[in-house]
Amino acid sequence: MRGSVSLNEIISTDVLVIGGGAAGIRAAIEANDNGADVLLVVKGKFAKTGSSFFSLVHGWGIQAVFKDTNLDDSTEKHLEEILEAGLGMCDVKLARILVEEAPQRVMDLERYGIEFKKENGEFVQQVGCFSKKPRAIAASDMKNIRSTFRNEIIKRNIKVLENTMVFDLLTINNTCVGALCIKDNGDIIAIKAKSTILATGGASTIFKNNLNSPELTGDGQIMAINAGAELLNMEFIQFIYGIVYPKKLLFAERVLEFCPKIYNRHNELYLEGYLPDSLEYEEVLKDRAKHGPFSSRSISKYFDIATYKEIMKRNCSEHGGVYIDLSAISNNKKMEKYPFTKDWIRWLFSQGIDPNSQILEIAPHAHAFNGGVRVNERAETKVKGLFAAGEIIGGPHGADRLGGNMMSLTQVFGARAGKYAAIRSKKIKEIPWNEESIKRKYSSITKLTKAKNGIKPDKIDEEIKRLMWENVAICRNEKGLSKCIEKLEEIGNKYIPNIAAGNIKELKQAISVRNKLTLSKIIANSALIRKESRGSHYREDFPDIDNNEFNKCIIVEKEGEKILYKLESVN
Repeated sequence: MRGSVSLNEIISTDVLVIGGGAAGIRAAIEANDNGADVLLVVKGKFAKTGSSFFSLVHGWGIQAVFKDTNLDDSTEKHLEEILEAGLGMCDVKLARILVEEAPQRVMDLERYGIEFKKENGEFVQQVGCFSKKPRAIAASDMKNIRSTFRNEIIKRNIKVLENTMVFDLLTINNTCVGALCIKDNGDIIAIKAKSTILATGGASTIFKNNLNSPELTGDGQIMAINAGAELLNMEFIQFIYGIVYPKKLLFAERVLEFCPKIYNRHNELYLEGYLPDSLEYEEVLKDRAKHGPFSSRSISKYFDIATYKEIMKRNCSEHGGVYIDLSAISNNKKMEKYPFTKDWIRWLFSQGIDPNSQILEIAPHAHAFNGGVRVNERAETKVKGLFAAGEIIGGPHGADRLGGNMMSLTQVFGARAGKYAAIRSKKIKEIPWNEESIKRKYSSITKLTKAKNGIKPDKIDEEIKRLMWENVAICRNEKGLSKCIEKLEEIGNKYIPNIAAGNIKELKQAISVRNKLTLSKIIANSALIRKESRGSHYREDFPDIDNNEFNKCIIVEKEGEKILYKLESVN
């Protein structure tokens, strides 16, 4: 192996934050402001990598109720919409915290220096996905977002470790006492922490088609369940449309309101062939324009199902998408109703794409996880001293999620995790430590460097992505899910033991591939258990919602080496 792996140093801190996106940075700020010594560990480049700063999107949307700008709205109405979209899968206590604290967290962002879209001094607000009230606001300058967060960390002198991958949590007697991480040069660092916060984001990169940052590999979810925490709602994953050609970028679903021509490689308006006799092409597209993610809850589902099936049948472009003609849309006067979509059109031009003259190619992509690590009101998991914030947590969202609520979540629960982690750290005089435990965990990754002439991690990764895209994406059924689980088990038994990590980069990939495999099996098994269609989870063989049998969340936990699943009400 080129580059050796060795235990280099031990660092101590009050609060360890794992993940440098919006949630992790907000947690670090709050922990520091509450008097804790904070160490922020980032898998990639600080304020550059992760979904919060992803280059393929043109900014943030965030939901919060501001009574002075929208007298017809309230936090209660916001909560009602969350619960309606969640279809029984939300933790009401967490959802209530989200709506009540989101306005103040937005004010914090503006105080830090985030520039939100305004007219005459007031926030420009739009109706977000699955919402009824115009409360979504936008920050469209990603450069401003990055520099603002970076400056808040710098001015507090918060220590940051960049390009450092945390690969395991350290626990003693169901208490998290820190973590092990590996740097790009192969040095392994043991971090002793009185409190630890997971803010590693989602895991959409387990799918072949995904629209997210490559760092989101599910490491945090698997470290959490291995440490003794629970996961929930893992089957609820959002799939949104992305542009696949002429450049991979986020797609704005609002343009579907204008019913553009969408066709396959045979120049067929394929959607018409998937519609019941009672529905029209325009009717379905107008409904689909109301929300970004796929949902089985309305007639909009037919568009996603049709597109996904056409791609699976290879009736797509050479880039894996269907064609959409926006030439008659860019200058449509009705676009005035959708200021964020107008911004998106302008952003396309800035990316070298002219929608007036170029035909775009689009396809569904895995995007955000509605489920994740189970936490309480203090953002604390079942494991003492282990907190979580941001997309990695489950509970505040359900089967569907309001557009903009994910960014609200990063700030509300980032602040809560930081606050309560800091409070806990002040009560801990000494961090318990076990050298033997470190050696066992350290040896678990050194084994990955031993295989000679084995299988490269990227090859295994490609197979996992293919299996998940073909069997656990838009359309799910028992045959496909069972086949996927069987193949994933085969990968675990046959290929994972023979991973060949020839350098540090491949070693990190090998660690993530192991995590991706475990998480993929959890998602596929959860989807197989839920024999119904609910929100973002669609079963072709069980197309209707079943409130008699499945009006409960699927909770996932580990007992020894076995992963257990149970249905449980979270309220």
